[in-house]
Amino acid sequence: MTRQPGPREGVVLGDPHVITFDGLGYTFNGKGEFCLVSSADRELSVQARTEEVKLKNGTLATRLSSVAMEEKASDVMEVRLAEGQLQVLKNQKVLPFTEQRWMDLQGVFVFAPGLQNVTVIFLSGVGVEVRLHQGFMAAAVLLPTQFTNHTQGLLGWMNSEPSDDLLTQRGEIISSADATPEEIFTFGAGWNISKESSLFTYDSKVPLG
Repeated sequence: MTRQPGPREGVVLGDPHVITFDGLGYTFNGKGEFCLVSSADRELSVQARTEEVKLKNGTLATRLSSVAMEEKASDVMEVRLAEGQLQVLKNQKVLPFTEQRWMDLQGVFVFAPGLQNVTVIFLSGVGVEVRLHQGFMAAAVLLPTQFTNHTQGLLGWMNSEPSDDLLTQRGEIISSADATPEEIFTFGAGWNISKESSLFTYDSKVPLG
């Protein structure tokens, strides 16, 4: 009996450390809004916003501050860091999770058991889990196997081959085996998204960078 492969996970955490769907790990300290994963033919977009922060020891770091996502005609969901806890927005409006822990919305299900953990699940089975730990957000994106060979962005090209995960927006592959920090930064910066394609909320509480 052949065992069917399960969902693949890509992760962003800390000062952002990235682990692609194929298991390649790298650090990208860019500040702004970036494509975590997109799939044009599957109509999926998951985006990350990062910001600069000063640590207790005075050093500067970059951290994940918000994740926004949509699939096909779903509601646009955003999970962001707000006053030391996670805040959930649907179509740029804050959702209150005081009365209930879950919401069944347009094309998407949201589960928020607490202010430190939010899970978003789309109809295709795509899942995005956002956690908050010691002031830093971490996001894990789980993709079903039908997304194999249909992804691009900071979380790589999902095809069980980590060596080609540094795939640029222009379709060029930077060899991960000998990529310099400068090449990795250039790769990451190339996945910066324009304000026109951004899914994020712009309001007085969120700096525009």
